[in-house]
Amino acid sequence: MSHPGLIIAQFRTGLHITQSELSKQCGCSRAYLARIETERQEPSLKFLDTVAKVLRVPTGLLLLHKSDLPNGKEYQPLATFLDALIDLRIQKTHVK
Repeated sequence: MSHPGLIIAQFRTGLHITQSELSKQCGCSRAYLARIETERQEPSLKFLDTVAKVLRVPTGLLLLHKSDLPNGKEYQPLATFLDALIDLRIQKTHVK
């Protein structure tokens, strides 16, 4: 299973937000966010909910990554959909 921190980092970097900026908006230290993003610490559900609100994505999107899906052609549409959601969220933010 993908660590939520890797997904947070993917969103954060795609949105060109620094760890300092995101941590400030989430009310945590940059060091704590860094530990989450580098898989050295598990985030709480409360923290994931806070990050999701700041990034304006559903909390569940931080918990499911395409690499979590079983291999097989039947799962490819879902993997493509997850990638598209991330790309759409990043593009939508850049348009504003």
